[in-house]
Amino acid sequence: MGMGAQILNGTALAAAHKEQVREEVRALNQKGIFPGLTVVLVGENPASKVYIARKEVTCEEVGIHSQKILLPESASEKEVLDAVQKLNRNPAVHGILVQLPLPKHMNEQTVMQAIDPQKDVDGFQSQNQSQVYAGKGGLVPCTPRGVIQLIHESGVSMEGKHAVVVGRSLIVGKPAAMLLLGEGATVTICHSKTKNLGEMTKQADILVAAVGKPKFITKEMVKPGAVVIDVGITRSPDNKLVGDVDFDSVKDVAGYITPVPGGVGPMTIACLMENTIRACKNQTQSKKNSRKIVVGVIGSTKGTDMQAVIDAIESHSLNAKIGLVCSNVTDAYILERARKHNLPALFLDRKSFPTTEAFDAEMTQKMKDAGVEVILLIGYKRIVHEPLLDAFPLHIWNIHPSLLPAFNGKFDADVHQEVLDAGVKVSGATLHIVTADVDKGPILVQQTIPIVDGETSDSLKQKVQAVEMEVIVSALRQYSEGTLSPFKDQKKNE
Repeated sequence: MGMGAQILNGTALAAAHKEQVREEVRALNQKGIFPGLTVVLVGENPASKVYIARKEVTCEEVGIHSQKILLPESASEKEVLDAVQKLNRNPAVHGILVQLPLPKHMNEQTVMQAIDPQKDVDGFQSQNQSQVYAGKGGLVPCTPRGVIQLIHESGVSMEGKHAVVVGRSLIVGKPAAMLLLGEGATVTICHSKTKNLGEMTKQADILVAAVGKPKFITKEMVKPGAVVIDVGITRSPDNKLVGDVDFDSVKDVAGYITPVPGGVGPMTIACLMENTIRACKNQTQSKKNSRKIVVGVIGSTKGTDMQAVIDAIESHSLNAKIGLVCSNVTDAYILERARKHNLPALFLDRKSFPTTEAFDAEMTQKMKDAGVEVILLIGYKRIVHEPLLDAFPLHIWNIHPSLLPAFNGKFDADVHQEVLDAGVKVSGATLHIVTADVDKGPILVQQTIPIVDGETSDSLKQKVQAVEMEVIVSALRQYSEGTLSPFKDQKKNE
């Protein structure tokens, strides 16, 4: 019998990782960036509450601003999706985590897919999963990432080794297998239907147990000297936490082994903190090829879209500034909103100009003086004339709250009711370039929304407004990076 396995201490390794995160948080704070993580908990699952409490404590330790949204077990799937969409749009939230399991009446996949991939710190959203399968990194699920870090800690190279993963879940088994492949290991995935499981596991130089059955892996199933990583965690009848591995017997055979508790668990939370920082940096640090753009706003309404742009600029997720906000309505809330954020705001009285062309000429001059490059029309209820169109060709944008053909100047009609009356299955938002031909300019960005049973004009309006905000911010971001069509084609020709 050998000396017994070396214990891979996840608590100590997690402490080192958290120290690194703490340093990164300090550096971000000095730039005026404050990483934020929000956890959504539905129902009263006691284990989930314990996990969330641990995450909150760790956030506090490393300086990440954390908050939780608690919804009752009886909440509808729509309420959860609405909460997620709100967080997607909130630039102060860099990471979103919906605690699993969800109540039985909800589809976990639907909820996971609703999370903005850039904020999906759990790494469960399909876009992030495909990054893992393509070997491109991205936001990697926290537990598999913790598994790899612990194997690194053993000092055993994974290259050319035979790794066996017991468990095929989307959350642990499959991504862990992909990450092991990425490290150069030869990987076998086993599961409940595998025949002669013990023979398979006994061939493993690296054995990852993620099957959810207490003490399932016994010493007879382990190759002498193997690295054994235990992902499982269950409470035994005598109220002790145990893993998928029969620790007491396997530690005499294995070369390295993780304990439960104190192994993979602390690393999972440390990796969640790292993912939150990575997500925050991705959202707030301008890409190298991004240049600062000056945006002008002309509007006559509340302008929730303008607030989205302001929020994106203030959270550093948009490399832009608002040069001038202009309205022909004295008490337009859009002016009030601009002043609240200390932005240059201007009321221009249409009645004091002899013609609309003269009015637009003055607006053009004011925008030019402010160094404006792109003008957003937000709820602006009049046609734009030549002086403005000529001065900013292709650079005046309007968002249309529908995918249907233009509504021919019926500005005050309930567009959303008209969409429902038309009997179509999708609505959405279209950002297009303003031309002399009303609402017929080239389309820049378009995003769809499915129309569900029981949709009302109000519910559709809410959804469309949310999409409008996303579309405008993402179009400005792409424009500043030179990747927005049709502008990228122009750049090639310059």
